[in-house]
Amino acid sequence: MHTNTRLAHVLLTSAALCLSVASTLDAVPTANLADFGALPGSEHDSAPAFAKAIAWLAQNPGGTLTIPEGVFHLKTNPAATLTSGNKSDAHLNFDHLKNITLAGQSPRSEIVFGQFAPGLLFENCDGLTLRNLTFDYAFLLFSQGRVLEINDGTPESSLLLQADPGYPPPATQPGTIFGRARSTWLTLHRNGMNLAYPEALDAVNATPTQTFPDGTVRFYYRNQKNVSKRLAGDPAEPLRYTRPSRYAGQLIRLRNCNDVLLDTLRIHAASGFTVLGSTCRNVTVRNCLIAPRPGTDRVIATCADGLHFIGGQGKYLVENNTFDSLQDDNVNIILRGNTIDAQPCPDTLVLTPGSVRHYAAGDTVRLADIENNRHSDYTITRVETLPGARHTLTLDRPVTGKIVFASALQQSPLLRQPAVVHNRSWAFGDVTIRGNKFLNNRARGVRITGSGVTVENNTFDLSAFPAILIHSIIRDVKDDEYNAFAERVIIRDNIIKRAINNGGASGNGGAITIEVLDAYRNVPRGFYPFRDIAITGNRIENPGRAGIAATNVNGLVIEDNIITNPNRLRSPRPSARAGIYLNDVENVRVENNRVTGDGFDAPVYREPLPPLPAAGGATTATTPATPAEFIPTLRYDLVNASASSLKQTGAPWTREAGAFTSPPDGFQLSYPDQYSALKTFTLNATFLISGASADGGGGAGLAIGNHYGQTLSGWSVMCYPAQKQLVLERRLPEGRTQRLATASLEPADTWRLEVAVDGNAREWTVRVNGVEKLRLRAPGRAVYAYSGPCSFNAAARFTAFGIVGGDSYKPVIALGDSITHHIRWTEIVSEKTGLAIGNAGMASDDTAGALARIDSDVIKLRPRFAVVFIGTNDGNRNQAESNIGTILDRLGKAGIQPILCTLLPRKDKPINETINEFLRTLAARHQTPLVDWHDALQGPPGELTARYASGTVHPNDAGAERMAEIFIDTPALQPVFQALK
Repeated sequence: MHTNTRLAHVLLTSAALCLSVASTLDAVPTANLADFGALPGSEHDSAPAFAKAIAWLAQNPGGTLTIPEGVFHLKTNPAATLTSGNKSDAHLNFDHLKNITLAGQSPRSEIVFGQFAPGLLFENCDGLTLRNLTFDYAFLLFSQGRVLEINDGTPESSLLLQADPGYPPPATQPGTIFGRARSTWLTLHRNGMNLAYPEALDAVNATPTQTFPDGTVRFYYRNQKNVSKRLAGDPAEPLRYTRPSRYAGQLIRLRNCNDVLLDTLRIHAASGFTVLGSTCRNVTVRNCLIAPRPGTDRVIATCADGLHFIGGQGKYLVENNTFDSLQDDNVNIILRGNTIDAQPCPDTLVLTPGSVRHYAAGDTVRLADIENNRHSDYTITRVETLPGARHTLTLDRPVTGKIVFASALQQSPLLRQPAVVHNRSWAFGDVTIRGNKFLNNRARGVRITGSGVTVENNTFDLSAFPAILIHSIIRDVKDDEYNAFAERVIIRDNIIKRAINNGGASGNGGAITIEVLDAYRNVPRGFYPFRDIAITGNRIENPGRAGIAATNVNGLVIEDNIITNPNRLRSPRPSARAGIYLNDVENVRVENNRVTGDGFDAPVYREPLPPLPAAGGATTATTPATPAEFIPTLRYDLVNASASSLKQTGAPWTREAGAFTSPPDGFQLSYPDQYSALKTFTLNATFLISGASADGGGGAGLAIGNHYGQTLSGWSVMCYPAQKQLVLERRLPEGRTQRLATASLEPADTWRLEVAVDGNAREWTVRVNGVEKLRLRAPGRAVYAYSGPCSFNAAARFTAFGIVGGDSYKPVIALGDSITHHIRWTEIVSEKTGLAIGNAGMASDDTAGALARIDSDVIKLRPRFAVVFIGTNDGNRNQAESNIGTILDRLGKAGIQPILCTLLPRKDKPINETINEFLRTLAARHQTPLVDWHDALQGPPGELTARYASGTVHPNDAGAERMAEIFIDTPALQPVFQALK
């Protein structure tokens, strides 16, 4: 061999060796559980192998442990002391490990726990991934069986129960759930329908369960009344029970962990929470299944919650999971707080004991003075942790105001509300719960306190309580749970079916509920723990009570929801006999909701305000003077039919046919930067308490006529007492009159009437004799309210004046679904071009819905152009194409030029491609402008480009920007822009 050849060979060999060494150094450390001696099968104990594998992970940061196919049993769980000093009895303990992955080799990689102990504990772990694993317990954690007898309605009620073969008896056992001596947590159901929830948590006073020689068990409970009366369903179906019997802790416990991914897990049992996380940052749970094991007759999967996160930071994503048959809530996003024991110094607070709390120097805490409706934020400068989960906080400045200490509750529990401290630095802030299925819930699908939570595009079917609950616990007599407040929450585009709301421990009023859960229900009026909540585009079917219920909210939007058949339980309460229930809410907008069915009285019921206080502090109803005081530039009138004259002040008024009409349209209301003209709507309320009504019928009646010049957005009448609420409707078309019977009214009753017309938040207030009577918001919103007695047998006419903005005309209106309504492409086009585009999008709408509302939402507003972007929610291609053709025909007859838009890519709706071809053909045939969003935004076939997508259907902000750019740059639209300049 030549010298040069040998040298080249040596160099090549050296280079290959270097590359091999570098590749080995760069490779992720990997190991297989079998390498540590694990063997599948119930006859083997794989706990020692796991202990060795965890030690290997500790020595190999960034390592991946693969669990091979097979069922690996953990029969022992030696107790451990963690680095933090905490004691742990979990089967597997992962302490201060970095960037580790536990991955199953296939879906048949399974871990089965064999002790009454938690499954996996991760403490102070950063960069944690669990993927493609199945979990179960080797024994049954609960009892299930038949209910043989109900002894109901006594001070201490009871059930006689018999367990199914092979299941443990429902008798109370030591170490039961949550450590209580007399566990309950029992649910009743027929054929999968959750009916009642006798959680007798007043365990000190409840009689222990009794076991009889034949194996039956008598179960006692104290805090439920009339359970048998609430057992809906077919009596021929056997009544069943489910009750957790032993406590084995949480399946997966995350404590102070960062960057966590739980992906494609299958979980078939957990006696506590499936996942309990506290003070973690950046957590993703996706593509997981929590459900009873297939092929078994197990009624439930877990004995408590699915995902329960207490205090968090960073981004939380819960996506594309299935939760089926959990005994308690499915997903909890919770921030807990504390009451105050003492204030040794002006800037120092000693907090009451409370588990799962976290406070650190530099954190921001909120001190809520509930009794006085005040709150203040402070920065912690020092924390002292005391025995018994107690904290002493030193703040950056003295606390202002008076503090109601926890001791006041013992002295006067029915009259006092404690001050509560929450750590706002751990109030989450970016949580998305998207695309999940919540099925057969014994409690709630999603429960929220904290901030920045979005719940979207989920499916809920069958919940004993509300499907979605936003709540605050001010005071809990059972334990130390004082949950924080909720703000910036969005609930949109969900499908909710059969939220029964029949749980005995629940006062929840709606399939979606916002409420304060307070032990004594004496939260002061005007106290708003919930702020900036939006509930839009949801489809709610067959709820047990109202579709949506909201209390104690400041800043609430409820719009574009479809509620079908509310009040399936046929409750007599006004709060249940409505599609939407509101109580003590401020800055609320309720628009464009559709409520249908036969079990409700009103689409919206708003709890009446208390009667106005009279002189001297007494509460009474008084009749205002007639004629009423004239207010310069704005006018409020209450005119009894018997009045013969009206003092003429300011603008002239004329009397026609016994009624008063408005000044002419030219009458102007001064406003510094907006020309506004007065319009009028007239409401004729006729109460004939003791005589015949105007149309010849008996009883009282209400007639409302609209002469406003456009559709009224909403009106309502409220009567005292509360159960005599009459009605609220979203729309009253121009020139129409609606009449309602009010036969339940009595002369002693008082009533309140409100009318709202669309607009924004700039407002004037009209006061009569110092009392607010009319509030106008410009441009275009008027809210009229009056309270008075019903004891007159005559007609009363009310006239109020809205403000119609001179620049409110929109030459272009976009007709569409949620992609138009929620995504900002119309606003971006307006911002960039100066072209005013009206948004007539409605979440979840299809072509049939768009056709049904085209007159009111488009044609009546007389635009020059109408954008038609509809069809992605349709299921029948032929029907969709027929409806689009009819929409174009209706627009053409009205002289409105259509602008067609192709549907966005959507893999789960292949008919969209066919509809798009129809749209392209239609546009070419009739020379109609076409905006082709589909091709411009498509990435992989049938999918949105990733950088433009928020899920599989909706664009994100970047997608909205791109849609606007395409719209503006479409050549066929350039003549449109030119014509509108």
